[in-house]
Amino acid sequence: MLAQMLSGQARWAQPQGLALDVVGALYDAEVLTIDERLRQLFAQLETRHFLEHALVVITADHGEELMDHGDMTHGKTLYNEVIHVPLLFVLPGQSGRTDVREVVSLLDVAPTVLDLAGIASPTSFEGRSLRPATRRARRLTGVMPFVEALFHKTADRVTAAYSELLRRADSTVPPVHTRSLVIGSHKLVVDAGGVSTFYDLDTDRGEQRAAVLRESDRHALQEAMATIAERAARNVSPARTAPIDEQTRERMRALGYAD
Repeated sequence: MLAQMLSGQARWAQPQGLALDVVGALYDAEVLTIDERLRQLFAQLETRHFLEHALVVITADHGEELMDHGDMTHGKTLYNEVIHVPLLFVLPGQSGRTDVREVVSLLDVAPTVLDLAGIASPTSFEGRSLRPATRRARRLTGVMPFVEALFHKTADRVTAAYSELLRRADSTVPPVHTRSLVIGSHKLVVDAGGVSTFYDLDTDRGEQRAAVLRESDRHALQEAMATIAERAARNVSPARTAPIDEQTRERMRALGYAD
């Protein structure tokens, strides 16, 4: 039966029923495989006492949609199944676990690493160190309320997670979404047509229905997004094209990237 299912490539573009179950099981198997390989790696590092003086950071660049919103893979939308990724820090000598429930961003990884190493972050960094967030997490429980999250700032930066989907130069089809912003439990998503949709992640974690937020909250989200988007546009790095040498090409193949 599996062979018959695999014979129809079209059904894997948008699988349904049993085909979707198979894709989900394969995805879970990949995650479990990585988890086991990491367990083996860290066990070996412990025997060498490497972790006694090492900071370990585990994260991901994106998640995957498995028909959560009617499509597959990533790079088209900014729903949480794509942008809400794991972020774990393991410090030398750490004996307990602290869960940070306020919104953080991958922009915060580099400033946090430098802070933990006692190095000041360059002024060009847009993120913030998460050390203060871990201290707050020890005192607080639950998710930070929207108003508190909006006005809790570090170096005049809103505590938020901002995402963009840029249109690829070789693509003739624009992405479904262009920008999103999460502050507290509230989320704003802007689609390719410029239409804004709001979600309340407390009551609708799967983002299946638009939320009717208070006008003040809607305005605050839109104002924060405009500010962050303007800063992101101002800080764009210059484009540069360079050939890939064979050693780099081989390393990319080892990571699963084809030519």
